[in-house]
Amino acid sequence: MLYLSATHMGRIAQNDLIASRRTRSASALSLDMLNIGSFDAEIGCYSPSDLEDAERVYRANCGPASFSAVCRSPVMQAMKFFPHFPERDWTTIGDMRRALTDADVDFLDTDNSLPQYGLVLLQLRVNDRPLHPYYSLHQTHWVGVCGDCFYDGNWGGWLPVWAWKDLVFSRLRFGSRPARHWTVRNSIQLLEPRFVQTAFGRREVATRAASAYGARTEGRPEGVETRIRLGGAEAHRLATGGPARNTR
Repeated sequence: MLYLSATHMGRIAQNDLIASRRTRSASALSLDMLNIGSFDAEIGCYSPSDLEDAERVYRANCGPASFSAVCRSPVMQAMKFFPHFPERDWTTIGDMRRALTDADVDFLDTDNSLPQYGLVLLQLRVNDRPLHPYYSLHQTHWVGVCGDCFYDGNWGGWLPVWAWKDLVFSRLRFGSRPARHWTVRNSIQLLEPRFVQTAFGRREVATRAASAYGARTEGRPEGVETRIRLGGAEAHRLATGGPARNTR
C-alpha cells in the first residue's frame, strides 16, 4: 500500500514539484488548487479524508475513492452506490456507470480519451504482450481526472500527471512485476459544471458543490479486513471461477 500521511505526502510532492518546475510543463491547475496534503477542501480539488476508514470497513479501493474525489463526497457516504463491496472488491466500467446514475450525476462516455473532468479506468501493462480481453481487467486502475491532473487513492490526493508518473505509477506492482506502461481503457466525462468550477477555484459555486447526491443511509457491514486500493480484478474470477484477487 502506498498510503502516506498528509504531512509526508505534502512534503514529498512539494519537493518534487519545485525541483521539476524548470524542466516540466506547468499544470493547468495551480499547485494551490491541488490541495496537496489537505482533505475535504471546499475550493480546489477534493480529496476525501475517510478513505482509510472505508478501506477498513468495505475494502474500498481505487474505484469508490476516485468517484468520491470527483463527486466531492466522503467515501463512506459514496459506498451505498457500490453495493458489491466488500464481497466483490473491484469496480468495472458498468459498476461505475451505475454508481453515477444512482447518484444522479450526469455523465458522458468518452471512450479512451482523457476527460476534462471525470473518471478514467487505466489499463496498466507489465509487458508488451497482447492483452487478454478478460484477464487484462486484473491489471486496471481507477483515477479521477481534472485537467492534466490525476487523483489516485494510493496517493490519497491529486497530482499533475507527470508527477503522478514519478511518485505513484513508478511504485505500482502486480506481485513482483512493476507496471511499465499505461493507457486509457475507459473514460467518463462528468457533466456537472459545479464540480469543474469548484475544482478550478470558482468560489461562487463552491457551496453548491459539496455533494452530487442526497444522504441515503443504508446500513453496511463492519469489520472487513484491509485491502490495497488498486482494484479491477474481475478477470481473475472470469478466468478461474474463484474469488478476485487485489494486486499488491
